[in-house]
Amino acid sequence: MWWVVLVGNPLTVATSIFTSAYAFKYSFYVIFQAIGVYFNLYYLIPKFLEKGKYVQYVSLVITTIIGTAILIIPGYYVSAWLSDKSFFELYQRDPSNYLYFFKINTLPSSAASMTLGMSVKLAKNWIQTKRREQELEKGFPLEAACLSDTEESQVCMRGSIIQRTFGYVSFVT
Repeated sequence: MWWVVLVGNPLTVATSIFTSAYAFKYSFYVIFQAIGVYFNLYYLIPKFLEKGKYVQYVSLVITTIIGTAILIIPGYYVSAWLSDKSFFELYQRDPSNYLYFFKINTLPSSAASMTLGMSVKLAKNWIQTKRREQELEKGFPLEAACLSDTEESQVCMRGSIIQRTFGYVSFVT
């Protein structure tokens, strides 16, 4: 998006992305960052963050970001290999200087994409939770408010009213 604003023509940007020597590098960014974000959203968040395992979650997110950044680096070498230009001609860096690409390009980009993905997901979850709370306050179905503490007993809440029943769920109106 920022590139379209900078250049001013979306067609020029798309042509540059898909037909240039950098196309494979871009595909490595898109593919591996998408995998990293989806892994975080659909595995790490439900398994660790939502269950309160914060230290493990943060450790695994950092590991995922670093792993994603490392997996993107070969895209630079593949695009140079497939193009008519040398690695130095394309990137103005020595091919052995892979840490430069890691620190300056792939790591910040991977951290940004992961942060954006988490922000969207957590905002969505927060909005859904607020909507459920509003529905409960308005007297909509209370299935979400019933908590089972044993097989024989369930506690259903509506506002400050709590009713305990045995063998069946009773809703307070």
